Amino acid sequence: MGETLKNKPKLMDSIPASFILTDIHTKILYANQQAELFFGYSREELEGERIRILFLEEDLLHFLPNIVFLTTYKNGFEGEVLLRQKDGMKIFVHLSTSSFKEGGEVFLTFYFQEIQRLKILEKERLEMERWASLGRMVEEIAHQFRNPLSSVGGYAKRILKGNLASPKARAYLERIRQEAAAGRTLVLASGAHEEMAQRVADHLGLFSGIVATRHQHMVGTRKAKTLCEKFGARAFDYLGDSSTDLPVFRACRQAHVVAAKPDLVDRLQRESIAAEWIPSGAVPALELWSALRPKQWLKNSLVFLPVLLSHQFHNIELVGKAVLAAILFCFISSSVYLVNDILDIEADRRHHRKCLRPFASGSVPIQTGILLSGLLALFALAGAAAVDLYLALLLGLYLVLATLYSTWIKTLLMIDMVCLAAFYALRVYAGSAATGISVSSWTALFCLFLFFSLAAVKRYAEVGEEIERAAAAYAAEVRARRFPAPEHCFGMRPKVEAG
Repeated sequence: MGETLKNKPKLMDSIPASFILTDIHTKILYANQQAELFFGYSREELEGERIRILFLEEDLLHFLPNIVFLTTYKNGFEGEVLLRQKDGMKIFVHLSTSSFKEGGEVFLTFYFQEIQRLKILEKERLEMERWASLGRMVEEIAHQFRNPLSSVGGYAKRILKGNLASPKARAYLERIRQEAAAGRTLVLASGAHEEMAQRVADHLGLFSGIVATRHQHMVGTRKAKTLCEKFGARAFDYLGDSSTDLPVFRACRQAHVVAAKPDLVDRLQRESIAAEWIPSGAVPALELWSALRPKQWLKNSLVFLPVLLSHQFHNIELVGKAVLAAILFCFISSSVYLVNDILDIEADRRHHRKCLRPFASGSVPIQTGILLSGLLALFALAGAAAVDLYLALLLGLYLVLATLYSTWIKTLLMIDMVCLAAFYALRVYAGSAATGISVSSWTALFCLFLFFSLAAVKRYAEVGEEIERAAAAYAAEVRARRFPAPEHCFGMRPKVEAG
């Protein structure tokens, strides 16, 4: 096989996945240690056999020959396949194949990866994205405090991310579409790089040209000078929202300002610059209400359990304290839901159902969610401290535990279900703290097992849904594959009849 192939075993034994090398007839020439461990065969048992030993009987006629054909004559094969181990166990793997030539011979490579391992890696990637999203969110909030969006470039990024639903962005788009419908020539003047600006212009299909950053940052005086050279001084209208646009506002015929900040309003008025003020509109109340997840508040009815079990439901004072505790728990839980949705925003946008959530869809700005979450948590803890310090401690514990769950604990097997059960138990003990009715050991044990069972059922349903969607996607992928007809597959030739 040549000097190169003689050196491959040491290299291939070091990779963390199963690797098999075959000749053009799929005879196994080499299998690394991971392949031995994964499929249950020794290296001696595999070498000399054909790769078909790992495939199911029903795949030997068409599916395997097609894979070999694609590997030999095309760009290889990549996808999920169902294989069998030595003990007959069937297992899904991700298979990647390729071919190469050496010394005039053609060799095929088969690279197998466990689906479970890939899912773990994907989960780790999503976790890194979640923290990266939090970092970007903090950076954006800091930028908002330092300086409002200085150009359409900020909206360009939102457009390309599929998140152009904030109130200010909606006001921009609504006015731009109105002017386009009136037949006016529109040019996107942005401080963003011209490549991004062009992508935005192409995406919206409303602009006839762009003025954007290439070698020099296209903002302020430079933008005003460029627009005057292109259209003439006071021969164009300008739509903007930032104080950095002041030189452009001075040079244009009519200024149109979206959601202007007080300092920008003062400067325009002091310079007697005629401007049309365009309000940004408010966040839809229904979307903001939905972000609080009021449907989840039903769980907070568990605070009434101590009153109910002690048969004190006729005591108006105790019931009132329980109602107050339930309201405070609604505040603290909604605060956590807001933070959780913001942290999961990138993953939610890729989810078939969660993409409709207020933050993922862009109907509620992230800054609004952060502010509202902080206010709800502060109000809940302050109100709980006024009622009972033990109640405030329980709410604080819930807040810390729920935050840890959103960022870390949800990835830990079994511990995540214990944490979910603890959330329910904390509601019961919050009712006990508010009313002064102690929880018996029998009630505590019953709640522990009941809530853990509910958490297990929740996880079972989520895993079942994920498996069903994965199976449906796999079936659709198999049906959609466009393999060559069987008679054109490698190793199969059309039969020629005499006649």
